[in-house]
Amino acid sequence: MTEREIIESSRNPKLTEKIRESPKYGFLFILVSTPAVHFFVTPLPLLSWAVVSMIGWYFLHGLIFGHPRMLEKTSGAFLMLALFCPPAVMWVAYFGYSDADSLITKADNEYVLAIDGEERQVVLARHFEKYFLVWDKDKSRVEFISTASVSAFHPVSKEKNNNEAGEEMPKGVKK
Repeated sequence: MTEREIIESSRNPKLTEKIRESPKYGFLFILVSTPAVHFFVTPLPLLSWAVVSMIGWYFLHGLIFGHPRMLEKTSGAFLMLALFCPPAVMWVAYFGYSDADSLITKADNEYVLAIDGEERQVVLARHFEKYFLVWDKDKSRVEFISTASVSAFHPVSKEKNNNEAGEEMPKGVKK
């Protein structure tokens, strides 16, 4: 049955119509309240923004393609692509950003690379056959470094950095 047939066949059509329309108002509340909470209360994590932008896309899609003339002039395949592709791209972009962020903030993937006699401290993202993919914290950018230009590399020693700062080692721990 269509939405209209379901509503008209119920015992209380007005109540049924309100109940069937109610999820839209909940999503609209989430769509409006998320930016308000972010700016006036506390910053929200990226996942909440990704979900809200997907919800927002569905509302925008409904506004654009909800008119009967738009529906009759648009193919079903294009409607489905326009409905599902942008949220899928948003979801993939979120996971890509999240993985890159966790890779950069991990403590065990910082290395010192000796390049042309100069040492650089970088975050090693990936090692390919002929290149290192690194994140340079000082320059805040991703770089490809040729393995031929790297004469040596070793992980950054966290204990050494703490001792150089003048901190004492805990009892029972040897240098």
